Amino acid sequence: MSIEDVKQSTFAPGPVHSDETLLRVVFAPEHIDSQGNLLPAAIPTADLALRGFSVHRKQHVRKKTILDQIKKYISKIEGRSCKGIGPIECAIIRSCKDTKSDQAFIVIDDALTKENYAHAKVMFKNKHSPAKMKGLRNRLKGEFKIILAVDKVVNNLPSEFIIFRVKRYITNNISAIKRWYFSLKHRDQG
Repeated sequence: MSIEDVKQSTFAPGPVHSDETLLRVVFAPEHIDSQGNLLPAAIPTADLALRGFSVHRKQHVRKKTILDQIKKYISKIEGRSCKGIGPIECAIIRSCKDTKSDQAFIVIDDALTKENYAHAKVMFKNKHSPAKMKGLRNRLKGEFKIILAVDKVVNNLPSEFIIFRVKRYITNNISAIKRWYFSLKHRDQG
């Protein structure tokens, strides 16, 4: 069993699965050039080696979380703007190999707060020389094929209101849900 198979955070919904779509928010001027190409700074090798390259898990992230992150990062540096969101399949990241045919990157849940429970990070699986890290990073950078407009992505994410209503429904109907579940379980065993 690898570190990717074990839930790392008490706030996360669980380990990151290979069929999940991950989202990277892209800012200018540091992440993208004037032609719309990702720059090496969009995926820092120091992040991949030490603390992790931040992504959001699309299936779990809330619209407000992404919009709050964008607002926070734009306010830190004058002239900074959000250029979009780069989606990438987790399986693509995990399929990148180093020269030994080993998996080059791991993707793990990294929800440090309850509010950002859909946070994950991408890291090098093994230690590498600086030159090797740059090569692997550039390969990963090349896998980001498209940068989508923020509204195209966040408008398809659940809002706080929808999540609140689902949680409230489950809380208010937990006894009925349990009865239904156990009736199905007993029916299948009978």
